Amino acid sequence: MIAFSGVTFALWSKTLTIQGTVNTGTVDADFDYAISNDPPDTVSNDPEECGSWDFYVDSMKWTGGRYSKDVASCSVSGVGTQTLVITIENAYPCYYASVAFNITNTGTVPVKVKSLKLVKINGTAVDGVDLTNCTTYYIDVENLKNETSPFPEADFSIHLSELAIGQQIDPDKELPGDLCIHLEQGATQDSTYSFEIEIVVAQWNEV
Repeated sequence: MIAFSGVTFALWSKTLTIQGTVNTGTVDADFDYAISNDPPDTVSNDPEECGSWDFYVDSMKWTGGRYSKDVASCSVSGVGTQTLVITIENAYPCYYASVAFNITNTGTVPVKVKSLKLVKINGTAVDGVDLTNCTTYYIDVENLKNETSPFPEADFSIHLSELAIGQQIDPDKELPGDLCIHLEQGATQDSTYSFEIEIVVAQWNEV
């Protein structure tokens, strides 16, 4: 006969739990300020050069030469949105329109400028043309051509002098930029020219 004997132990236990909550931030930005160097609702002679902008808190001032006549005008709309619309009226060769603006980080995560591209010419999509600050891009609308050197067929040119890839905007902070548009000798009378520039901002640690 085989017999078993033993002692029984009670197992008391307690389960511990770790709970986690992750609240993600937001990446968001818009244009919160914009101004033209030749607005239509003021009496000012037409600009004869791109000139330069002085950026102050809540204000911007353009400095540059002007012609002796007030013929054309440049307006800008879209403040408070993610699209600025620049409209130039009654332009002529060698008219210079310049617009200054602020991009504000309205999210909670720091962002950097990831890309600056020319993406449309007269409503037609083009392979994204990377734009570099302090470089002039000459554009021929009919042939969807762009070059960084002047050529006879160019209708207009664009020039960014402040905005650059890699610049950072912290939450609730602003980044100033400006764009100069020059009507070139290739432009024809009674015509409409348009373009679209795409600015992409992304979380700061991925740029």
